[in-house]
Amino acid sequence: VGPGFSLGQYGTNFNRHNTWWEQGHAWMDYCARSQFLLQQGEGVQDVLVFIGESSPNMGSERPEIRELGLDYDQVTDTKLAQMFVRDGKLCTPLGRSYYFMALSGGEQPTLALLRRLKDFVTAGACIIGPRPKGQPTLEGYPESDAEYQTMVDELWGPEGSNDGKIQDLTIAEAADKTGLKADFTGGQGDTRLLFIHRSTKDAEVYFISNQLKEYRTERCTFRVSGLVPELWNAQKGTMEAVPAWTEQDGMTEISLSFGPEESCFIVFRAPAEGDVQYASISQALNGMPDEPLPGLEIIRAEYGQFMPSGIVDVTDKLNGMIRDGHINVQAGNSMAGGDPAFGTVKSTKVNYTVGGKAGTAEVQENGRLILPQPGESGELHITTAFYGRIPASFSGQRAPQPADVTAQVQARIYGGEYIFNAGDISASGITLANGLGAPRLRLIYKVGGEIRDLQFTPDMTVNLARHKDEPRIVMEDGEPYWLTPAPGEVALTDTKGNTLQAHVEDVPAPIAVDGSWQVHFSQKWGREWDSQLPQLVSLSEAEDEDVKYFSGTAVYKSAFTIPEDYLNDDLVLELRLGQVYVIAELFVNDEDMGILWNEPYSKDITKAVQPGVNTVEVRVTNQWINRLIGDERLPIDYEQKGIRYAEWPEWMQHPEHRTSGRTTFVAWRHWNAEDSLVPAGLVGPVVIKPYAKVRIGD
Repeated sequence: VGPGFSLGQYGTNFNRHNTWWEQGHAWMDYCARSQFLLQQGEGVQDVLVFIGESSPNMGSERPEIRELGLDYDQVTDTKLAQMFVRDGKLCTPLGRSYYFMALSGGEQPTLALLRRLKDFVTAGACIIGPRPKGQPTLEGYPESDAEYQTMVDELWGPEGSNDGKIQDLTIAEAADKTGLKADFTGGQGDTRLLFIHRSTKDAEVYFISNQLKEYRTERCTFRVSGLVPELWNAQKGTMEAVPAWTEQDGMTEISLSFGPEESCFIVFRAPAEGDVQYASISQALNGMPDEPLPGLEIIRAEYGQFMPSGIVDVTDKLNGMIRDGHINVQAGNSMAGGDPAFGTVKSTKVNYTVGGKAGTAEVQENGRLILPQPGESGELHITTAFYGRIPASFSGQRAPQPADVTAQVQARIYGGEYIFNAGDISASGITLANGLGAPRLRLIYKVGGEIRDLQFTPDMTVNLARHKDEPRIVMEDGEPYWLTPAPGEVALTDTKGNTLQAHVEDVPAPIAVDGSWQVHFSQKWGREWDSQLPQLVSLSEAEDEDVKYFSGTAVYKSAFTIPEDYLNDDLVLELRLGQVYVIAELFVNDEDMGILWNEPYSKDITKAVQPGVNTVEVRVTNQWINRLIGDERLPIDYEQKGIRYAEWPEWMQHPEHRTSGRTTFVAWRHWNAEDSLVPAGLVGPVVIKPYAKVRIGD
């Protein structure tokens, strides 16, 4: 019986009880290929962050480093003792080196640490950080105080100056000082692409990840020169040449396209000498108007200043938790209504007054916030309170009330304008606070039943249009070919200024696989039955409750006809499944075409089809959620202790004694009968899309 055990409130375990376990090997293959590449060579981290001498000691996210296109390592005093300086860089015994080190472990380093820092800067290392405020211990007191102050003055210079051997610089200022260039850039702000760089003796390997649930194309730069870039797809297990790139000042620039939450590897191996290098691509398509995202609904649009990413304003929340002039709460994610900064150690910073006297408090994640503090008395009021990943540079200002600009955005959507500049949406007379940056556009909207919440700076583009089929260039035997879904032109220019062109006048119409579908339902540890769907819709919208609350694998079968003139060397046929929830196994004419687990849920079927009638079978597996919600509408057949089970039910050993109608069992109840069902099954539309294929230059 499943899903079975769970990891408390965090979710179900990763095991054979998952509905998609058998088909999940395709995703596991992707993970295995990715992890293999990410274990090659050494990581490239240019910045070293010292996180202090205290214990326990935990590192935290440093977004200001990532925003500069750099990566970093974090180190404690134990590992610092093993490091040395070579050619002005801090080095480890294992061969890693860093341009500079940033001190972030507090403003009270020990005397022993100061001595070590002195050794580093004397040897030529660059170290940045705030001037110490004093010793953290009484070891050697009072004689050690004199040495400590002398050491501070020697390293940081006179009080009030910033021209010592160690300077209080930002990461950006230190990068400029050491001549450190960005290792990778792509996107901007909170929407930037993330990267990991590994370096081997034979190659430079970059893992690039699109964190948005959006299609996007970005100009990306890599701190590599003299090598040919290759695109490695860990999902498909393929390697192909990048058709066009440029190189300048030791940086390689490539235009990369990504699907929603898609990743890729860019690998630099072979020398670029002697090969024809294409530098730019120009593509223009005809007859492809913009359409809105499926099910687009603008919920709210706001213009103003907002809290930085990873920080939540909990001022009002804490004021509401004051009881009898006191507050005693666990400062964690539940207080903030969720985790604002996954994978980082968070903190709560509070400014308050007690009896009119101001005070401050800071509590690490899951610590207890207790106010008033000892010695304080009077009426308690929380002035400001913030929870999350709070950098030292945070101003501590609350975000003013933003202006409602929903009507402006909706007017553009109703007028058929789905792509526009964020800077075109604004409001006058809004209040601004110091330290929170320029006003932004915040857009909360629903797509396909999923709510999205994004922020845009004025120079960014808002794209609420349905993704269009994109043309692409592929290299075959060193020759460039253009695959295009619509009529148009392409021009490919090399580094010498020579241009190759191609033109496509016509592309055959798509073939819709519509009409009814035969569906076989197979519920994990449940019954099996057949049904016929007159059209594709989410299973959660069915009137039949067995279908509505279905969780498992549904096998869809249908047929389509391919005209004979669609099968020639000048066309590539791609089958699009449309919306799939959540993983699909595709068969065409009984030929296994593989497993599709992410958008765009498409496959090249050119070699699998024949003139005339063809069959298609799609095995779609959804999640446990809908069946769990459905079972919550039935009598509970096990003893509970809160939202957990109290003891094993008797029917666990004698399944024939289970008469409640339930088919699932969970160790932790994550869903209730009133919860909304999630989309399930094959929703489509299913379409066969022809692409014209022409050699560029013919």
